[in-house]
Order: sequence, then C-alpha cells, then structure tokens
Amino acid sequence: MKRRIIYTDAPPEIEEALEHAVIIEDFLPAPEFLVPKTSKEEITIPLNNRSLDFFRKYARKQKTTYQKVISKILENYASQHATTI
Repeated sequence: MKRRIIYTDAPPEIEEALEHAVIIEDFLPAPEFLVPKTSKEEITIPLNNRSLDFFRKYARKQKTTYQKVISKILENYASQHATTI
C-alpha cells in the first residue's frame, strides 16, 4: 500500500525556503492589452480552386482557418511594400 502524502506537512527545508522566498507580482498587462485589436473589413475576393485548396490544406496543418492564413499573407505583403507605393 502506498504511503499517503499530506501536502500541508512540508519538509523543513521547503518550509525554510518558503520563508525566504521572494514573491514576484504579476507584471504583465491583461491579455486584452497584449495584442491590440485592429479594425477589419470583410470583403469578397474570387480565388482559383488551386490557390484555395493550397490555403485550406496549409491552414488545416496549422490548425487555423484559411481566411486567417490569407489575411496574414496580405498583411505581411502590405507592410513590406508600403513604402514603395
């Protein structure tokens, strides 16, 4: 039969360590402030079947939606080429 562990009876070395422990307050902002929300607009865009199949397969592997994949690709492209327009 296994010995039952009572967690309130900590060994002396743990009790001593806890007495000298430094508690760090949570310094991160709330999750809603970590990633700012950006405004988005829904559009309709025709894509050929081959492209759409590619994005769907890739999204499935990444466990996301193909719309998010396409959106991220367009965001990256736009940010890289914004200064050239």
